[in-house]
Amino acid sequence: METPRTKYYHDPEYHQLVDTMIGCIHKCHYTPSELREAALLASILYEEQQLPKRVLIPPNVESAINTLSEWTDAEEKKP
Repeated sequence: METPRTKYYHDPEYHQLVDTMIGCIHKCHYTPSELREAALLASILYEEQQLPKRVLIPPNVESAINTLSEWTDAEEKKP
């Protein structure tokens, strides 16, 4: 895994992001702590906006759901 410094020197987009953050510190718009907080919040908000992850259903619960589904399908087909 690359270190942040290695990414800074070899990834132009990462380099630009870091330079933008340094500029915000120099212009006194944000403190380093505020930038860390903002980066963490951005990560949290991004994860919250993603589609829900698939939930693994235990085999016994899946079996019960299938049994119920088969039973209700059979009931609906009765005259």
